[in-house]
Amino acid sequence: MKSRKKALPGIFLVLSIWLTFSLLHANIADSTEKVYYTHITVQPGDTIWQIAVKNAGAKKDIRSLVYEIREINNLQSVHLVPGQKIKVPHD
Repeated sequence: MKSRKKALPGIFLVLSIWLTFSLLHANIADSTEKVYYTHITVQPGDTIWQIAVKNAGAKKDIRSLVYEIREINNLQSVHLVPGQKIKVPHD
């Protein structure tokens, strides 16, 4: 029983180190993806949803693209102004 208690801190340490390196590797892999953007000038009547639909890839979820467009362009609202320039990510 005592040997198990002595082994637990070592097992915990090994698992902690493994988890830390796994998470670091995942973040590095995600951050190295190249993102390309299309620069769009908003036209009268354009909505973020319409722009996302026009620029989404075949497998891209429109909702997530709308979210990305808002995040990339620091849009606090979904309302666009004609003449406004926005970046839209694409594959």
